Amino acid sequence: MGVIARQSLKASAVNYAGAFIGILNTFFLFTLCFDESELGQIRYIQEIAILSANFASLGIFNVVIRFFPEFKTDDNKNRGILSFAIAVLLLGLGILGFILFRYDSFLPQNIIDNAPLIFVIAVAVVFGSLCFNYSSNFGLVTIPSLLKNLYVKIGLAVFGLAYFYVLIDFTQVLNSLAIVYVTSTLLLVLY
Repeated sequence: MGVIARQSLKASAVNYAGAFIGILNTFFLFTLCFDESELGQIRYIQEIAILSANFASLGIFNVVIRFFPEFKTDDNKNRGILSFAIAVLLLGLGILGFILFRYDSFLPQNIIDNAPLIFVIAVAVVFGSLCFNYSSNFGLVTIPSLLKNLYVKIGLAVFGLAYFYVLIDFTQVLNSLAIVYVTSTLLLVLY
C-alpha cells in the first residue's frame, strides 16, 4: 500500500473517531453539562468564529493546495507560497479585526460582547487550517487530522466535564474554547 493510501486510511480513521466523539459530546455530554442558554452561547461563539475565519481566509486555502505544485521546487521548497498565504491571511484577519472592534455598529450585541474571544478563535482556526492544508501538500495528513479534529473535540469535552464537576465557571469554559483552538494550532505549527 502506498504512502498516500496509508495516510488517507489513517486520516479517515481519525475523522471517524472525531465524528464519534462529536456525537457523544453533542448528544450526551454537553446536554448533561450545560443548560440550553449556555450550550447556545458556546455554539454561537464557535460558529461565529468559524464563519469569521472562513471570511478572513479570503479563499487562500484552495490556492495553497491547488497551486502548490506550481511553486514547489525539486527539493520541496515552496518558493514563497507560504509567505504569500500568510500575508493574505493577515490581510483578511486585519479586515475581520476592523469589523469586530472598530466598525461594530451593525453587529448583534452578543458578537460585540464576545468579540475578543471570537477573534482569537478565528485566528487560531485560520492558521490551523493553513498548517493543515500546507502539510497535506507533503502527504502529511494523519497528525494534522488528529490535532484539528480529535484534539479539539476531546479538549472541549474535558472542559465541559470540568464545568460539570464545578472545577471551573462558565466564563472559564468560554475562555477554554480559545485555549483548545490555540493549542491545537500551536501544535500544528510545531508539527
